[in-house]
Amino acid sequence: MEDTQIRPFKPLCMIIGIVSTAYILFIIKVSSFDSGWDLIVPLLFICTCISWIYFIWQQRIQFTANSVEFINLSIESDWGIAKKLSVKYDEINSVRLLGDQLFIHASKGKISFPLKPKSKTTKLLKAAFEKRDIPFEIKSSLVPDSVSRRL
Repeated sequence: MEDTQIRPFKPLCMIIGIVSTAYILFIIKVSSFDSGWDLIVPLLFICTCISWIYFIWQQRIQFTANSVEFINLSIESDWGIAKKLSVKYDEINSVRLLGDQLFIHASKGKISFPLKPKSKTTKLLKAAFEKRDIPFEIKSSLVPDSVSRRL
């Protein structure tokens, strides 16, 4: 089976890239740089945006031949330390989306992180888990039953 890679924050990277590029183009067009010191703020902004994009781009969920890996994602809370976690498919008991929280129940414990029921990431995760014969259950009051059947 082929590897599947999901980047849950890809749209955020694109937004940061577009906004920062527009800002830089605006600054270059409007400002007149009299000295090197005038470039410090735009250069710091560029460096900050590049590091944000790099950090966010590294966060992904990867489905390999025998396990699902959560790479550089904060699993324990929204603002927790990003780490790498690997769970073998045969250890996964169930995958449920309850409300706006995804729960993966495994034999060694439970993994949970926020996930919107109508998001593209939800559809990709559902397809990837079901491709590996792991049922993905959606029970959310945020999504009507007719929509959850189509997901």
